[in-house]
Amino acid sequence: MFEVTIDGKKVKAEVTFYTAWLYEAEFQSKLIQDYMEGQEYEEETDEDGTSIAVVKFDSIDWMTMTRILWAAIKTAKDSTPPYEQWLRKAGGANLWDARAALDAAITDCFFRTEAS
Repeated sequence: MFEVTIDGKKVKAEVTFYTAWLYEAEFQSKLIQDYMEGQEYEEETDEDGTSIAVVKFDSIDWMTMTRILWAAIKTAKDSTPPYEQWLRKAGGANLWDARAALDAAITDCFFRTEAS
């Protein structure tokens, strides 16, 4: 579970398999495919010569991020209104920070690196 700030208020969110089901039921689309699609990375080298991948800001579908964020919030709190109603009331958030939290939660849920 993680928190994001929307309209200055902390909101709990969680990514589970149920989150993917909610997303697919609401948007008739696949959460992981939508999340990964279109994200472009540039490889850069830091001062130590280490290669790092940097996400190209303009390649991210920010509305997809709001849809995934809604599904994660609804996973944590079932009384969250349907997406369109939620959007009408959500006045502002730092989607860059929300995306970072979603990255970590999606990786932890769907792409764990633990031994089988």
